[in-house]
Amino acid sequence: GNLCHAFAPTMVRVLCLGDSLTSGVTKKGSEFPYSTVLAKKLGSGAVVRNEGYGGTQATEMPIRLDKILAASRQGFDAVVILGGTNDLRAGAQAEEIISALLYCAEASHKHGAMAFVCTVPEMKTEEICGRGDRIREQRLLLNDSLLQELPMISGHCIDLASQFPMDLPPDDRAEFWSDDVHPTARGYRAFGEFIAHRLLQVLPKVASQPTQRAH
Repeated sequence: GNLCHAFAPTMVRVLCLGDSLTSGVTKKGSEFPYSTVLAKKLGSGAVVRNEGYGGTQATEMPIRLDKILAASRQGFDAVVILGGTNDLRAGAQAEEIISALLYCAEASHKHGAMAFVCTVPEMKTEEICGRGDRIREQRLLLNDSLLQELPMISGHCIDLASQFPMDLPPDDRAEFWSDDVHPTARGYRAFGEFIAHRLLQVLPKVASQPTQRAH
């Protein structure tokens, strides 16, 4: 018999919380959520729920997450949180975004889930002098804080921003980014693969499954 099958029935439940970068919006209006790729990479023992809604700000996520966690009978093994893009574009300060995201990480942890918070990727608006400079400054401050503070509250940071820059040669940018903020279908697929790789490094239940598709 194949010993690998001993681990197959393990069910892993993952919640993906966020805005249009989680719902998978592209310039053309179609949706390619990274959670689809994430589910495939985690294998047949994974159930991935997508709670991404366009326009959502990070400061709205604590209330949404509290409701989802309170209503969930089985709970989650992991919560992946990607938020802050809309806050930054609306002129929010890094501090208020950080506190909202850290709250979500702590709430997930209290409910028995590992929290994975993503850094906020670059936006094309950052290339505009003045307001763009301020957005970039606040985004970098936010991302640095997430990288430093999440480990202190038993959270994990997925550094999407460093992995997927927007400052690329035109052809590469067009292949990966569909507009000023949103990836292409290929970009979202890469998001999902990278996030899956990070989850597979830390989630013991998933790591014990016979999956060869972490990369």
